Amino acid sequence: MRSNADQVEEFLTTVAPRFPGLGQVSFGAVVPEGLASRPGFAEHELLDDARVRLLGSPEYGRRLQDLAPPGVRVTSTDNLALRMSPDLIAAGVCLPVLQIEPDGAVRAMAAYEGTVGNVLTDDPAELWRRAVARRHDPFVRETLAPVRTMREWAEVTRAIDLRFGTEADRRRIARRPAFVPGG
Repeated sequence: MRSNADQVEEFLTTVAPRFPGLGQVSFGAVVPEGLASRPGFAEHELLDDARVRLLGSPEYGRRLQDLAPPGVRVTSTDNLALRMSPDLIAAGVCLPVLQIEPDGAVRAMAAYEGTVGNVLTDDPAELWRRAVARRHDPFVRETLAPVRTMREWAEVTRAIDLRFGTEADRRRIARRPAFVPGG
């Protein structure tokens, strides 16, 4: 069985050359949000810790760039910045952004349930204040601080979603089917 790394490298050496207009290829680890945060999903479906580290390593990024056809820019990421840990925001690793849903609801943390208001009805400055407060909430800080693996991130995502999600969010989360490998 070929590894994910072999498949990524094969894509750059075999598939990418078939597209002469290709200018960029990006590879990133899938993150545990939504259905991917269900118990069991991270263990069976997400990349293991070694592969996540590989995708995030600058050396691997350089190797992939070397394999790419001329003129194709290659990026790779472990996507761990999407955790939106307060320490990552403070260090400038990830941007403190708001996510606006189609109905105007505003999420303080893009990968997590729970809104801080609505852009259609609330003052933008107040929405920003609430978003900053959410990201610095003691529960969020304490829950995200120790996360270093996809499995830990999946567990934390569930905890944050249940803590800050609306009742409708919690009902939707409760309806998610149990993850069954291969099923």
